[in-house]
Amino acid sequence: MKKLISALLILSLLMTAVSLAGCGTTKECEYDSFIDTLKGADTVTACIYGDEEVYYDLDVTDEFTELFNGEFVKSDFKNGNKLLTVTVSMQYEICFFEDGCAMIYYGFCGVFDSDRQYYSYKLDGGINALTEYILSNGTISEQEDK
Repeated sequence: MKKLISALLILSLLMTAVSLAGCGTTKECEYDSFIDTLKGADTVTACIYGDEEVYYDLDVTDEFTELFNGEFVKSDFKNGNKLLTVTVSMQYEICFFEDGCAMIYYGFCGVFDSDRQYYSYKLDGGINALTEYILSNGTISEQEDK
């Protein structure tokens, strides 16, 4: 009986350790890491949401990356509708929601890391400036299924 109790206790401790290890967010979900990757990219794909999703391909310029300047504070998801998403590379993107929440998603994280981090954000130029830049400088993507 003591062996069974000991085994259950050890199993319980291991399960707790594994669940706590999964609480960490991968460094790629940090705002600064995302911006560094964005600045190193040549092109990105942006999606503007509305009645339908419209995808745009655009070159990464200094003017474009400066539109991401602002305040990003880690927070919880607030359940808003998507406004726009910028995909830097496969499985790496930032998504802005109408409630002032943003999410950085990195799909290639480790098993024990969280693949997304939520932020409250305030872009220096506002979300409308980023949207207008995409509309003015992007070309509608030829790929239908993104």
